[in-house]
Amino acid sequence: MAQSLLINPITKSHAACLIVGIGYTGGTIRDLSQRALDYTPPLPDNAPESERKQYGQADRFSHFIDDELSALLDGKYRIDTQNQAVFGHSFGALYGLYSLFTRPERFRHYLLVSPSIWWQDRRVLDWLPGTLPQGIGIRLGAGEHEGRNNRPDQTSRGMVAQAKILAGTLHHLGADVRFTLYPNANHGNAPFYALTDCIEYLRNAWQR
Repeated sequence: MAQSLLINPITKSHAACLIVGIGYTGGTIRDLSQRALDYTPPLPDNAPESERKQYGQADRFSHFIDDELSALLDGKYRIDTQNQAVFGHSFGALYGLYSLFTRPERFRHYLLVSPSIWWQDRRVLDWLPGTLPQGIGIRLGAGEHEGRNNRPDQTSRGMVAQAKILAGTLHHLGADVRFTLYPNANHGNAPFYALTDCIEYLRNAWQR
């Protein structure tokens, strides 16, 4: 699907890309505990040890991408290091925000769906910079039904509202940012709705 979407419908030119998925060994489709550990920003210095075992290793995950994964890919493919994109959902999108705020030049395009801004009382916003480099594209999105508090544990998360507010904040910083609300989508299927949009956005960006 991705390869077909990367073909320009008018010129028929093709934007070549390499899609890399990062997963974990084991029998589960998603390792939720490992995601929580790898994708969350550093905890406060006074955080209890029990939380440190579960969260806060985003910097270590970044080193894995930069040192191990990039070296593996560079050895097999021709990589345009100046035009890379990151796609993340939920905690994965939280990691994307942390990366955007702390080392924005690492990726050229940030495609972040249903970011868990609520985590640790919106701690990721502690790293929100005063400016961002020019030329970085940011696409935020969420599912329409994520704005409805149908579960008790969702009442303080405000996925839709917080993503919209952040998009506005980034716009005021001069960023190329857009927020998309996906009709009839919930937290679980929002990334599937977003993938088509994000790939088409990348096609247009890479063929300029």
